[in-house]
Amino acid sequence: MTLQELVQQAACLYSDRIAVCFDECNNQPPIYCNYKTLVKTASELSHFLRLNCDFEGIQEVGLYCYPGINLPSWILGILQVPAAYAPIDPDSPPTLSTYFMKKCNLKYILVDRKQIDKFISSYDTLNSDTFSVEHNGLVLVKLGWKNTEAILRPSDGKEQHEKENIKNSKSSGNCSEGNSEGCIHVRLKDCLAYVLHTSGTTGLPKIVRVPHACIIPNVQHFRVLFKITQEDVLFLASPLTFDPSVVEIFVALSSGASLLIVPNSVKMLPSKLAAVLFAHHRVTVLQATPTLLRRFGSQLIKSAVLSASTSLRVLALGGEAFPSLTALRNWREEGNRTQIFNIYGITEVSSWATFYRIPEKMLNSTLQCDLPVQLGFPLLGTVVEVRDANGFPIQEGDGQVFLGGRSRVCFLDEEMTVPLGTMRATGDFVTVRGGEMFFLGRKDSQIKRHGKRLNTEHVQQVAEGLQQVESCAVTWCNQEKLILFVVSTEDVVKDDLFKELQKYLPSHEIPDELLLVDALPLTSHVHSQSFRRACADP
Repeated sequence: MTLQELVQQAACLYSDRIAVCFDECNNQPPIYCNYKTLVKTASELSHFLRLNCDFEGIQEVGLYCYPGINLPSWILGILQVPAAYAPIDPDSPPTLSTYFMKKCNLKYILVDRKQIDKFISSYDTLNSDTFSVEHNGLVLVKLGWKNTEAILRPSDGKEQHEKENIKNSKSSGNCSEGNSEGCIHVRLKDCLAYVLHTSGTTGLPKIVRVPHACIIPNVQHFRVLFKITQEDVLFLASPLTFDPSVVEIFVALSSGASLLIVPNSVKMLPSKLAAVLFAHHRVTVLQATPTLLRRFGSQLIKSAVLSASTSLRVLALGGEAFPSLTALRNWREEGNRTQIFNIYGITEVSSWATFYRIPEKMLNSTLQCDLPVQLGFPLLGTVVEVRDANGFPIQEGDGQVFLGGRSRVCFLDEEMTVPLGTMRATGDFVTVRGGEMFFLGRKDSQIKRHGKRLNTEHVQQVAEGLQQVESCAVTWCNQEKLILFVVSTEDVVKDDLFKELQKYLPSHEIPDELLLVDALPLTSHVHSQSFRRACADP
């Protein structure tokens, strides 16, 4: 089974139903595409690619575009070649995208005709003899590079660390020529669905090639878990370069449901986005990062996202540490019945690995809870292990999460074959209590301060649980100063906030400085003037 086959099955049943809606939110009517048009447009693109591409080795096609009405058709068209799609974000730093394209050895890339000038000006390493042909709003570019050497460089021995991490993640299986039965090969026909790269926050970005067999279980399980029907409207919240987008697209389009797409600029305007999602289009299922949810602010979350009359049936939060229960309770309007899920996973075992539905009684409870929300249960086909520092599985205590499963394996960097059942190290640490896993944080969010270890995510969770805090962010500045940025719900005095924090945090977790800001930055990297000034001050 492949992703495109799931959509084709749905299209046979729901050919005249709306598959995709694109709303530019510019006072113009939204654009709609039904399932019949979706698959027709995809088939035409597949035919075009077969005529114009001479694939050798791994079949991959880059896709350089912003979200639009034809985006799902373009993805399907590439998959039906069959080939894997490799999304390139037009707003990503050209250095990173160039590294990705070279590392993948991409030969072809489809560029939205509207973005062709931006593409050419961003990638001056392309050969001058690069040719292009056009099809239905797309330009097919054959890639050639003036310099074939990857341009990102490791630092502080991180490249070796990444290689060791990949090596230590593998199972004991052997994929030599004499023992290939228990392996998956990257060049098998219909094997690959898409190609991504990791963020590179803990070293060089890793290339991740994802087989259909790895992501299909996610799509199938979430369709059942969220009880998706053709009446549902799902929002494409994630960028294409973030693998949850695959779940959003294909859970919708394999179920006869509708996929809502808006421009990236609208996602940065909380009040406008809330109106589009919940007033205009009545979105029923939202998968998002806690950061995206927090952008709305507590008041808008309560009045629109998690109101008593909201259209939202399901809210699935993942990709970052889950909000505190106190924050969730404060965000919900009395009478709200939205099902809230904590979902967890890593790109190296794309996309999600565990789920936990927050019980209604837990959301309604007034009891103080010190533990974070548990990670819950393995998703279909997924194996979850917690291992100690020596690599041995544990049933109780603290350890690192390892993820895998017989078919839930991806190819990292230059891997051509991978043993079925491979387990990958996540870099995420949990504590296991009574058979339940609770997230402690990433290796890189653990800091040592005043001689004791702390997790910056825990500090953020406690702070956002305070009544005076609408949203907040924590940063460890220059390895010496813990700073808390706060968007307050009312006029507050810093000393009062410090006193509240002291009720719930040990002394070594109390921030050095608390800065009141009008709004948080839209990314996890704080670039505001106040941040730079705070780091510079002695």
